[in-house]
Amino acid sequence: MKKKKTEIYKFHSVIYPVQLFITKTFEIDDLMQMFYAKTSNTDVKYITNELDRGPGVSARTVDVVTRKEGIVGELIVLFRPNRINAGVLAHEAVHCLTFMGNYLGFCRTDLNDEPEAYYTQWVVNCAESVLKNCPGKVFKNPHLTLPYTILTPDD
Repeated sequence: MKKKKTEIYKFHSVIYPVQLFITKTFEIDDLMQMFYAKTSNTDVKYITNELDRGPGVSARTVDVVTRKEGIVGELIVLFRPNRINAGVLAHEAVHCLTFMGNYLGFCRTDLNDEPEAYYTQWVVNCAESVLKNCPGKVFKNPHLTLPYTILTPDD
């Protein structure tokens, strides 16, 4: 069986202090070579433990640290892109939001949830652009782009 070429899109945000990585074309061995799973503010473990994909799982979000640079972020793995809809993208975006809040130590408030809403929208836009094979494009807003870099295991 021919090995898939692993491509991970690293989205660059000037606002949010954690990185967002998204892939739909990957080999588990490559992800292990590129990332650790972040289990607390100090602990990391092998990422395969976090990538369990049961029969109904179409995507998974993992708190990660890059092995090479030690960059903290979220990795969204799109296992079954043809089964992913807006609800799945929103679900994974909430995992990203929760991680960022826990990592930075902020508490949610009812006084102003606009920053959380914008972050969730940004994550969904990034994931949708990868899902539709147009990384960095924001659909229905042609004037807005999402800066990104493609990472491969050789980088």
